[in-house]
Amino acid sequence: VTKNGQLFLGTQPMELEALKQQVKADAKSGKAAMVLRADGEVDYAKFMVVLDEMKKCGVQKISLAAKQ
Repeated sequence: VTKNGQLFLGTQPMELEALKQQVKADAKSGKAAMVLRADGEVDYAKFMVVLDEMKKCGVQKISLAAKQ
């Protein structure tokens, strides 16, 4: 999550709905872990929305990383 709210999966920019679809597919295939990275200046509410959505998609292990 960038400070302006842009989302990426790896280096691929994505809208939240596309990200959710990809994460759901990955979770179904056994990839139920991810690292959620955010710029240090990212809006906390936006970050929490993304975190909550990833949990709803079936991701069981989420590591958090911040970029300063």
